[in-house]
Amino acid sequence: MAGPLRCPCSRRIALDPQVASFFRALAQAALLPRLQVTAVRLLGCETAVTDAGQRTLRMLSHTLRLPVFGTTKPLLKSHSNSAGFDPAFAHILIEATALTGGPTPCGSPGPAVPWFTGPG
Repeated sequence: MAGPLRCPCSRRIALDPQVASFFRALAQAALLPRLQVTAVRLLGCETAVTDAGQRTLRMLSHTLRLPVFGTTKPLLKSHSNSAGFDPAFAHILIEATALTGGPTPCGSPGPAVPWFTGPG
């Protein structure tokens, strides 16, 4: 089933050259579109709150040319179910372009969409 890429990453991805290089190579290989990945979520406690976390979200969105979401609150076990992150808590996610007020990764301005699912 295609959909958001789940990435158990720290808020400091953008500051780690090896990790940034990995995501650049991933983008160059166009693997995520072939897998029908429609968005990336950095699920962790407050991944969209710190300056480093926000830089990470923006860097990944720019590199992958996909919407990238972070969390604005600490995550608890209750935020997940057997299928993963519970969509009922989508309100604690924020998309990278909402942090910057800039264009979407594809270049067209538009509002952030709180939840993405892929086909199938």
